[in-house]
Amino acid sequence: MGYEIRLHILETYNFKPLAKKKGQQDYVHGREIAMLNLCKIGEGSLMDLITKSHDAKLLKKYPHAMLYGTNDKKMVKDCYDEDLHAIPVKEFLQALKENMGDGEVYRRFISAKALLETLADETLYENIVVVPYGY
Repeated sequence: MGYEIRLHILETYNFKPLAKKKGQQDYVHGREIAMLNLCKIGEGSLMDLITKSHDAKLLKKYPHAMLYGTNDKKMVKDCYDEDLHAIPVKEFLQALKENMGDGEVYRRFISAKALLETLADETLYENIVVVPYGY
């Protein structure tokens, strides 16, 4: 079974609540600098990381994320009704490289790897996260 995803890559501002109400969820948000459609990614370390990011026990490591859709609509869930989570770019890149392994490489992974390696360069960018969006 495959899981179709788009990678939304953000340069984050900070962790800010949507409202100043007690118990209100905090979301990572920022300027979207790239979006890459990976389509079906299959099984492997990349899918394992995405699944792990949904674990409520790991919320500090993979905080909730918010994207802005058309007409500045705030999106906090994907099409599968899963919460969006921010994954540090270096960790996502490592899982992608492991997923690529030594065998035949999915063509979309090649462009994703090139893009993420550039964005992981801390001399060029700061606070980059990847937000997988299932559709």
